[in-house]
Amino acid sequence: MVYIVQAPDRAGGAANMVWIDSLAKEIERIAERGLTPADIEIHGDVRKYVYRDADGNETGMGGNWIEPG
Repeated sequence: MVYIVQAPDRAGGAANMVWIDSLAKEIERIAERGLTPADIEIHGDVRKYVYRDADGNETGMGGNWIEPG
């Protein structure tokens, strides 16, 4: 699933959200590459990790949180 919002007033003009089945494992893989989220939203068992580039474009990774193991 991909979620896109058109926001021309934002610096980069884009906000994207990707729903991931194995969110914890994917966030772990991203962290291994040295990237850290700009924000983390927690809504019960659902989490959203927000990453932003230098232009202000936002990419969110969301899904049900299950600890890697």
